[in-house]
Formats: sequence, C-alpha cells, structure tokens
Amino acid sequence: MVGDLHTFTAKLAADLFARHKKSPEKFHQDDIINIGPQQSKFVNDKSPTTIGIYIVNKFILEDVGVMGYVNVVMTNDVWSDIESAVASAMREGLISADTVATFIDKAQYLFGGPLAHIINPSITPAIMSLPPTAQALLKKLLEENAEAIANNDPLVASDIEKKVVDEALRVMRATNDPALAFFESGAIDPYNNYKTMFVMKGAVQDNTGESQTGYKIITSNYNTGISKQDVPKIADSLVTAAYSRGVSTQDSGYDGKRLNVLFQNIVLQDLGSDCGTKVTMPTKISNRHMYRYIVDGGKLVQLTEDNIDKYKGTVCNLRTPIHCHAPAPQYCSVCVGERPYRIGVHNIGLTFNIISGATLNATMKKFHDVRVKHYTITDEDLMKYVK
Repeated sequence: MVGDLHTFTAKLAADLFARHKKSPEKFHQDDIINIGPQQSKFVNDKSPTTIGIYIVNKFILEDVGVMGYVNVVMTNDVWSDIESAVASAMREGLISADTVATFIDKAQYLFGGPLAHIINPSITPAIMSLPPTAQALLKKLLEENAEAIANNDPLVASDIEKKVVDEALRVMRATNDPALAFFESGAIDPYNNYKTMFVMKGAVQDNTGESQTGYKIITSNYNTGISKQDVPKIADSLVTAAYSRGVSTQDSGYDGKRLNVLFQNIVLQDLGSDCGTKVTMPTKISNRHMYRYIVDGGKLVQLTEDNIDKYKGTVCNLRTPIHCHAPAPQYCSVCVGERPYRIGVHNIGLTFNIISGATLNATMKKFHDVRVKHYTITDEDLMKYVK
C-alpha cells in the first residue's frame, strides 16, 4: 500500500479500491494483511488484520490512543463501544476535547464523506430482489392468512414480514453475499427498508377510522408496484409519516422551551460541595452511575473506573439530587456526582431538555419508519418493576 494513511484522501482511496473501466481495483477492504509494531504501536509482529480495519485504526483511532488496535469488523455496536470509550477517556481527562473533535471529523469523513462510495459495501443483485425461496414463502403465507389480512390483523402481517425477510437473509448468508454487510453492520434495518421494497409495506395506521383494528394491511411492495387496492392505504401511510415530521414535532419543541423556562435557573454548587444530607436511595449500581457517590460503611465513596466493578449489580445507598438539602435552585456536587463537572456543565437545568430532544428524534424517525411493532410481555416481565 502507498500513501500516508494519517492523511487518507479520496484520491488515495480511488487509487487503491476503485474499479475502473479498464482496470480492476488493486485491493479489497477485506484483504488480509500482516502488520507489526512498525505499522502500529499497539500490535505484535505479524498480526493478521484486514486492509479496511487497518485504515480505520490508522486514520481515526491511533491518534486517540485509548483503545489500542481494534481488530474487529466495525459494526454499529462496535462503533458505539468505541464512541463510549472515547467519551469516557475525555471525562477521565485522558484526552482533550480537541482530540475528540478530530476523532468525530475523521470518522465522518471516512464513513460518510467523499470516500463512502469507494470504501463502503456495494449493492449486489442479491439485495435488489427477493430470492425465489422467499418469494414462494411470501405467496404461501399470504394465501394461508388471507382472512386475517382482509380483517387488517397487524400481528399476522408483522409475522409474515419477519418470516419472509428471515428467509431472504438466510439465502444471502448461505451465498456469502458481500452486500449483506449493509444489514449485518446494523447500518440498514432489513425489517424496514428491505421489507418495504421487496416483501410488503405491511400494517399502516388507519387515519380514516374504517378499520376495527386501527390498521390497514398493504400486501404490495415498491419493487413490484402498488396495487390499485393498496393505493389509498399508501396515501394513509404518507399522511402518517408527513404529519409526524411536519406537525407532531411541535409538541417536542414546546416541551423543550417549557423545560428551559422552568429549569434554566438550576445550577450546580462548586466541585467538592456537600449539603450533608443523610438520606440516600437504595439503587442497583451499573455503569450509568459512574462518578456518583454512595454511602458504604458510613463513608462517602465515589464510583470510578477503579472501583465500580466491586459494586456493580449490588444495591447500594446512592446520594441523589432528589434528597439534596442545598438551597434552591442549587444542587451540591456530592448529590449530583462529578460527571457534569468533568464535561464542563454548570447550568444543569438546561440539560433537562434532552428529554424533548429524544422525543423529537423519535417523531422525525417516524417519517422514515412507520412500521407496527409488537412485543410479547409476560407476568415475569412486569413483576421485576414491583418491589
């Protein structure tokens, strides 16, 4: 390989990976190579990896320096763990905010910028149509469940979709189709995008009040075309999607403004402050309680990377803002914990609108995903919330 991977450019990517009319690509991202300390200070001699993984480490991760050499396929879950490690390193003071900003810039450039069409998986015929066995299964299930579909049963429709998509994915895995990486990485949800394109639109919300179930079933898909019977139902789906983005977002926006008005004056006292309250909350400790304080044997203990494993999964007496005795509108640092101080937050009340941000994103997402999802809940699931 040639070029400096610390300044990985679109031209270098094209030279290495692009297939041209008169010449094939020189390398493929899945090609196995052996690297040593001269390529990465985090590996031993003759360590096998792939070219793609090597580029991600060299271009993005190496300068961060807190997770070593990440020698696995970069799925959504893996990248989420990497981002968590970077965030944790910044809170611990191991890296600067500028390092994190550079990490974000490089990741966006490599994964979603001008290189995406070169280094990302390419569409193949296997994901551009429904495999014959899946087509046969779809036809069979639609015939067997014709009455339930006519009665607009959303559970039956959801079950059909899942079984057919499962069969399609099985065929792709059996042939080791490279485009399967779109689905396996978590970048694309086959039970939404692929299902809508090649299986069936499925259950959509009924805005007319005609259906007793509250839903209508669309058995057409976008690849073979929408049937005359399904055209009005598709229109209903478009109304639901457009309403969620164009109108429903106002609810989250209003909630955000209201939260800011109500809580903008809430601030943190100086780091190290302690209101002295003796009231604690029995809480099962997990990673989300990092930098919070517990009372253990009558002494205050801050949960850190060094000791949290000792308490994780056990019920401890947690200091909490709910019982803080600091004069309003202030909270002491022991009841709140040190996390906000580590990321430079003082006006803690302004962070409360993260709630409206989450609901706003969920509403916006509904424009692209109007699936009906159902879950099986047992008595055991409910009883874990009963004390």
